[in-house]
Amino acid sequence: MRIHFGVADLSRTQVLGVHDPMWEIVCAVHRLQTPLGRHDYMAWRQKLRANLHQAGGLPAIREFLIPLLPRSAYFPDLLTPAPSAHLDVTIDRIQRTDVRRLRRELGRLDPPAYARNAVADVAEGRPAALNRLGAALRGFY
Repeated sequence: MRIHFGVADLSRTQVLGVHDPMWEIVCAVHRLQTPLGRHDYMAWRQKLRANLHQAGGLPAIREFLIPLLPRSAYFPDLLTPAPSAHLDVTIDRIQRTDVRRLRRELGRLDPPAYARNAVADVAEGRPAALNRLGAALRGFY
């Protein structure tokens, strides 16, 4: 995809003045799924793995984050709602997503067999699954 900006477009472009935790999560999960730059990010990867292992967060990443945020041409838009500097606000927005949208966007994914049930539970809006997704996002961040 290419987006071409002219002078008029650039004059109307605004940059968010704060970081967005959800986009940080998305980019980090995508980075974990590629060997590109592995050497450049080795120290970060090792520290992240150690922290997640210590906190017991590795299963949640495998079960939720990698299947829901595949490094591919598509991942669900509902996982990057309107920018917010507060992760809890973003997680609340995700957890309140209409079930029809959950089904539509998550239905486009092809999760690995080990994660199909977890992804299906999120797609159906099951509170326990949405709570586990929220905990996985918080734990990863």
